[in-house]
Amino acid sequence: MVEKNIQDSRRLICLEAQSIKFSSFDALNAWLAERFRALWGALRHPEFKSLSIAEMLEQECLEMMLMPTQFDGYVEHLARVSSTCLITVSLNRYLVLCECV
Repeated sequence: MVEKNIQDSRRLICLEAQSIKFSSFDALNAWLAERFRALWGALRHPEFKSLSIAEMLEQECLEMMLMPTQFDGYVEHLARVSSTCLITVSLNRYLVLCECV
């Protein structure tokens, strides 16, 4: 249920962001972070109605384990790009921007 609330809110925020001209990606990211934090403070948690999503996240963070090592979040591989701008990695196909080919 929380995911549904966030998904709906994400759509609204993305529509709102389309009407704003940002000077840089950093400005866009700062605006998005501020907007989502405000939203999480306003939305009630579906199971624990007395708490907002932000308050519930704060409580959950106290229970989480620290990451033992830093996680890069990506794997870098040399790949061949097809004529349709696709690469294959681990049997999955991904689109590559034509400008990058």
